[in-house]
Amino acid sequence: MKDIIFVTGTRADFGHLRPLIDSCISSGKFNIHIFVTGTHVYSLKNKDKYRETALEISEEYGKSANVTMFYNGASDLKSMSDIASSTIMGFSKYIEEVHPDLVVIFGDRIEQLGAAISSVLENILTIQIEAGDVTGTIDESLRHSITKLCHAHFVANEIARNRVIQMGEKDENVFIIGAPSLDIILKANLIGLEEVKKRYGVNLEHYSILIFHPVTTEYKDMEKIVKSVVDAILESEQNFIVIGPNSDSGSNYIWDEYKKRFSSISIKVFSSLSFIDYLILLKNADFIIGNSSSGVIEAPYFGVPTVNIGSRQNNRTNNDKIINCGYGKYDILRAIEQSFKLENPVFYEFGDGDSGSKFVDILNRDKFWRINKQKKFIDNN
Repeated sequence: MKDIIFVTGTRADFGHLRPLIDSCISSGKFNIHIFVTGTHVYSLKNKDKYRETALEISEEYGKSANVTMFYNGASDLKSMSDIASSTIMGFSKYIEEVHPDLVVIFGDRIEQLGAAISSVLENILTIQIEAGDVTGTIDESLRHSITKLCHAHFVANEIARNRVIQMGEKDENVFIIGAPSLDIILKANLIGLEEVKKRYGVNLEHYSILIFHPVTTEYKDMEKIVKSVVDAILESEQNFIVIGPNSDSGSNYIWDEYKKRFSSISIKVFSSLSFIDYLILLKNADFIIGNSSSGVIEAPYFGVPTVNIGSRQNNRTNNDKIINCGYGKYDILRAIEQSFKLENPVFYEFGDGDSGSKFVDILNRDKFWRINKQKKFIDNN
């Protein structure tokens, strides 16, 4: 059987990779390895933030896959370039031990870029999940850099496919499978809200969700930006479940502001949640606010309104029912008010919930494993 490594560095990317991992395991045709790094492993080392996701991976896949934890310094006050170089060195040693046939990279995170560099330099077939998406931050540069490194690309829709081809990639190596996280949304039994509330001590009958990540290209203004966001959240007088930011530069400003000002019983703050529990809470939320891709990809499938703040998800979607606003307190408050007036904001743009089966079908083709690892730029004149 062929050995496949999935690389995960955050709770968000693991939520997307899970359906692909599950489908590969269910097929019985592959040896699955999960390289767990980034904020997952920081949590175990420091017994702080994000701990839930590392334990979730170990407990759920400890018997059906080979799970390896690697500490790359994420969230430990290191720069993103330090994290990238640490991941390159650590993943290089790891693939020397595993000798994988395939490495699966997701999206646009710095850990994923480091793993992609190591894998490609060792001439290992390397693919990217959710290539071709766009955002308004440094993440877009990382995503497209990974695309140019990888040998094949799995995209969410035709728009993303065209973008990848526009970057000079061979059209026959670009596969539409949808956004994998939707497999869980459209197929899983996402019930048990009261059980989830009890598990996390949430005593709110109605609530909305706030997820706000730092924007690396706006780092110098992040302290002022998050203060404005928190001002608006408090002034709205709504109940909120707040989920902590990723580990990018500027996350310390967000955490500092949350710790100083979110003390009301109407606001519950969590560093992380299991992905399934998060989806159950999202499904039942009044709206989601912030700058997470979850507001663009998952929330519209539930018909949950999204208030998208700032530039982080710029150009990510054609969904005109998403409410976009700036960083100003009153802009945010107006957007919150508008969210309660939206009617039927259901929007299907990123697939139909069978990414896992499509992924395995492609891996079962002999032609896939013969993809040329010597890449050539394809002109599209």
